[in-house]
Amino acid sequence: MRAKPVSLTTAGNRANRWLVRSTLILLALCPARCQAFAGFVQKSTDLRNVDEPQGAEKQARPPGFDAHSLEALEKAKNDGQVSFELAVELAKLYVKKGDLTEAFNSYEAATALRPECIDCVRELAKIAEQQKDPEKALAYLVKAKKLQPENAEILFEFGKTCLELDLYDDALSALKRAVQLRPGSDSYTYVLASAHVSQRQYDAAVPLFQTLLKKHADDSVLNYAMGSVLFLQAKFDQAAVHLHKSIQANPNQTASYYYLGLIAEERGQSGEAIARLADVVKRDPEYSPAYEALGRMLVKEQKYPEAEEALRKAVLLSPGSVKAHYQLGILFGRTGRQEDAEKEIETVRELNAEEQKRAGTRLHILSPQ
Repeated sequence: MRAKPVSLTTAGNRANRWLVRSTLILLALCPARCQAFAGFVQKSTDLRNVDEPQGAEKQARPPGFDAHSLEALEKAKNDGQVSFELAVELAKLYVKKGDLTEAFNSYEAATALRPECIDCVRELAKIAEQQKDPEKALAYLVKAKKLQPENAEILFEFGKTCLELDLYDDALSALKRAVQLRPGSDSYTYVLASAHVSQRQYDAAVPLFQTLLKKHADDSVLNYAMGSVLFLQAKFDQAAVHLHKSIQANPNQTASYYYLGLIAEERGQSGEAIARLADVVKRDPEYSPAYEALGRMLVKEQKYPEAEEALRKAVLLSPGSVKAHYQLGILFGRTGRQEDAEKEIETVRELNAEEQKRAGTRLHILSPQ
């Protein structure tokens, strides 16, 4: 499994990228080591290599799609036969058909008729997530949490979504409770550890990862995660051990190679760091964080043409990367291209403003109604 792309920018105290995006001043102060947190949070929500939540109730999805049943139900609906049962059955058929928009509308109709239907609310959150709309998913998870505040699965999904949306305090409290309700779940423990990392509570995260590694000593993702946290603690030798174990277990764990490049930079081995990051982009030409870090290091070495090539590739792959745009601004300023530099800084300002607006929307979702 290839690790998810890691977008890594953090402030001088190794804060995460979202804290950095709040101000250009912090961006200007950002040192090399502080490349590391945000991608770890993204990676922490990829649970494919970690056990599924124990006892999770999965909605049955019978194979095959019954077009005749859908046609009959749609006719009944058009004839004015509105009922909760009809809306739910329609929603299930639309899901099987792959029509998420109509499935969403049908579940919405069902919840209008029976607001206490927890399964319907959870399905709406699931569909919103599939539609890559985490804010909408969060809104329905808030409703689900109000209906069943002690449901471990709902708390887990709520916490995981909050984590993805940078709502760290809410994520941490929900995930703590989920783990209390289901202490044997590896995936719950894993994401709780990630929430601790999001709050820079590394000492709380490490024991959780150690517990998981006792059960899965050779797991590539877990060793990657532990290496990431140890890197954030500036324990580079220990971090390297886990990152090498991650690669040994899965040679395609791109992020582990990336972190080894950052460790080389921290050790003052700029040549090795650049070589490692150049190798990362050869292994995975779409791994944008490596292009950004490589470009930043090449700027420091005053290798401006190569740096510009890497940073433009980073922006092409991740247009919303504040750090890549900022580094391009620095490069243009140092090469006398003031107009281009000002455009990049303006882009950074716009991206920061957009993020602040999205953050306001997310906080509004969580506000008591």
